Amino acid sequence: MDVPAERPTRTAGPHPHPAARHAAGSRRRRPTGEPPPLPHHLQTSGVRWLVATLVLVVLAVVVFARGLQGLAVDVAVFDAAVVGWLGGIDLPGFQALMRGLAALCSWWVLNPVAYGLIVVLLVLRRFRHLIIWLVLTNLLSNFGGGIIGPVTQRPRPFGAEIREGWGGWAMPSLHVTFFAAGLVTMLYTLVPEGRWRNLGKWVVTALVALTAIGRMALGADGPSDVLVAVALGVTIPLLAFRWFTPNEVFPITYRRGSGAHLDVAGPGRGHPPRAGGSARPGGDRGQAVRTGRIGRLHPPADHRRRRPPGAAVRQAVRPEPPALGPLVQAGPGAALRPAGGREGVSTC
Repeated sequence: MDVPAERPTRTAGPHPHPAARHAAGSRRRRPTGEPPPLPHHLQTSGVRWLVATLVLVVLAVVVFARGLQGLAVDVAVFDAAVVGWLGGIDLPGFQALMRGLAALCSWWVLNPVAYGLIVVLLVLRRFRHLIIWLVLTNLLSNFGGGIIGPVTQRPRPFGAEIREGWGGWAMPSLHVTFFAAGLVTMLYTLVPEGRWRNLGKWVVTALVALTAIGRMALGADGPSDVLVAVALGVTIPLLAFRWFTPNEVFPITYRRGSGAHLDVAGPGRGHPPRAGGSARPGGDRGQAVRTGRIGRLHPPADHRRRRPPGAAVRQAVRPEPPALGPLVQAGPGAALRPAGGREGVSTC
């Protein structure tokens, strides 16, 4: 039967499963040739931090932008009362402990940690994380010290003796801001996702809270200054790393991928491989053994198995079983049976 030339003919072949077609279509590149966009996941905690930070910043600007009048006076009185109560605690070793906690966020500690983090990210070749960290430091400095500070013009707590380093306006506390931002950055650039990162979040929370208490006890910051500083120092790095370095694309890991299943018995142990990659005697049916040099996937394995580093490694490959084996005739007039033991398919 003749088929017109302009009508396409349908060739016989297996139809792919709809799920397979969908998966293949989702991995296609865009018409412009650019790679697919990054998966952006702020998660519920990220959205909550963002909303809380926006509320705190707006309230700070609304309350303190007009100077010390109205509600700003009440907030200043509350801050002075909390700072005075912490500074009046007279316990053995309490002042020394507060100085030690406040020293964690001093510039003598923050600057070496910031430069050290740059070196570590360079060594680990995490350049995207490094760029984000450099942008964050400038963004926090300009937004916190250059915009919020001059707008709110918050003074230091009234009636308190300042016994810790300070400079500029009180809101936000730049020491606490950069301390929190540095800890969050180390959490999302050096700690793998999962149990260790979740544990690290509690450690970061405790360190930031204790450091903030230390600075308030020494009269350098008030509670409202610390609250805005923590919100900025946590939210901005958190959203930046979750948005620009999602863990699905830029995972934090220190292990190399596991290699293939290898037969490392060596030529002197077990059954020697046959020439041409034939099956090993007594092995699994359809399992071939190929001898050759492959990449050193796990060099310590040679030491544990006491093998010389240069020994050949045999790789076992199990091919797909054939749909129908070759037909073998048992005898004259007998049914033809496939090699796998199936029933005859035709007779002579």
